[in-house]
This record gives sequence, structure tokens and C-alpha cells, in this order.
Amino acid sequence: MDELLHNDMQLAADAQNGSENALCQLYERYLPPLYRYCYAQCGHRQTAEDLTSEIFLKMVRRLPSFRGQASFKNWLYAIAKRTVADYWRKYYRHPLIPLENFHQDARAVVLSTDTDREIESLAAIKESRAENILKSLPENYRRVLDCRFLKNMTIAETAEALNESESNVKVLQHRALKKANELFSPL
Repeated sequence: MDELLHNDMQLAADAQNGSENALCQLYERYLPPLYRYCYAQCGHRQTAEDLTSEIFLKMVRRLPSFRGQASFKNWLYAIAKRTVADYWRKYYRHPLIPLENFHQDARAVVLSTDTDREIESLAAIKESRAENILKSLPENYRRVLDCRFLKNMTIAETAEALNESESNVKVLQHRALKKANELFSPL
């Protein structure tokens, strides 16, 4: 194992000095385990491929700053962990709209002769439906959704505000969204 560690450090040093062969060897050595790591984190083949590519691009860009204070493998996996975490932050920052609902709403707006009034009407209907769904949820679910999505609080902030553990907030959020989805009926 020490030989592999030493070999990685030597390959990294050679790659820093411009050796394409060393860079290719590092790529071939770490491609399968990094892909498996990404796939385990996201569960989607294409996303795992994209993340793996992004990790290797970051590795190449940051290779000049690699100083060998940690093993190359640990350094590379630190990049991988940050890349996957960034992916999930972006994923949860943007709400997902079911394609069928988007298509229905867009068609209603396009076919409308009074677009502004139609948009306002559609927004009012959606807001009313959202309020009705929230009112029909149990109190603890409402509080979690209110903190997370209406007040844009983080999991940690929500946990502190509700005097719950972070893991419990995640469970409550998941259950609340699942229950809200069950109550949701498209226009």
C-alpha cells in the first residue's frame, strides 16, 4: 500500500511538471473508484459521469497547488466530496416543477388574450392551493416547510428554530413534502 501511495505522489509530481503520461495514469487509476463514489452519492448514471468529469477537471486545474501534505488520494477525494456537495446544493436550490404542470400552465398563458390578467389569476389560484395544502398538513410539517421554503432557512437554522435535531428536520421535511404531494391535484 505504501508503494501505491508513493507512486501516486510521484505521478502527481510528474503531472505538476507537465507529464501527460503521469496525468493519464492518475486518471485511469482513479476514474473507476471516483465514478462509483459519485454514482453512490447521486444514484443517476449521467449525473455521476458529469460529476466525475468535473472532478477531474478540477484536479487538473488545482494540481499546481497540490503540495503533498496529504496523500494524493485524500486530496482528490476532498475535491470529489466538495463537488458532490455543490451539486446537491444547486439541486435543492431550484424547485422542480413537474413537466405536465409547466406545460398546462404555459399553454394557458399563451392561449390567453389578456396575458397579464391570466398570469395574475393563475398565480392567485396556485397561491390559494398552496395555502390550502399547507393548512391541511400537520402542524410540525407546516412549521418545517415554512422555515425551509418560505423563510429560506438552512437545515441547521430550521433545527435550531424548531428545537429539533438536523436529522429530524430532514425526516420531517421529506415527510411533509411527500404528504403535500399527495394532497396536490393539478389544475
